[in-house]
Amino acid sequence: MRFFIYIFLALLIVGTSSCAKKKTELEEKSDVEFEGDVIGEREREEASIGEGNIYEALNMDNEGLKMVENAIRTTGLDTVLAQGGPYTFFAPSDAAFDQLTEEALGYSAVPDSIENEELRNILLHHVVKGSFMDAEIAQMQELETMYGGPLEVSTANGQLTVEGASIVFGDREADNGYIHIIDEVLIPN
Repeated sequence: MRFFIYIFLALLIVGTSSCAKKKTELEEKSDVEFEGDVIGEREREEASIGEGNIYEALNMDNEGLKMVENAIRTTGLDTVLAQGGPYTFFAPSDAAFDQLTEEALGYSAVPDSIENEELRNILLHHVVKGSFMDAEIAQMQELETMYGGPLEVSTANGQLTVEGASIVFGDREADNGYIHIIDEVLIPN
């Protein structure tokens, strides 16, 4: 479990430094505001139309998902999410990765090397076989991940949560499934 967190922290450091220049370039080109987990109205309208496979849809000029995009590419899951399916992917926002603090994790050491298999397992804990929209997920009690563990589903005060993480933007359609942006990283037990 500790090693999973090390991987996310290392990814956070690497992803942040490598994306800084690209982020500046994209911000200059973008006419859609994206701040934290808030997506502009034009992008909401476009999100209901399939924009390629799940990995390509994550790639669509969305600055708030760069860390998960880098993690997927690093572990080779981009090829898995680009073909086959259907899948439902609960994509942690960059803000979700930022919440992984040393204080919350209980340790401060970050390893010098990253084992892709551990990171891959964490990401597979965010992927469910099958194509599920918010309304369908709300009718379920749990979902089985490709990692092999369950994700508990609940609705409280009109907010749909998966394993305690709120779905802040759901039903982004891709050719091989759906993406739901969540506000926490889901760590398998």
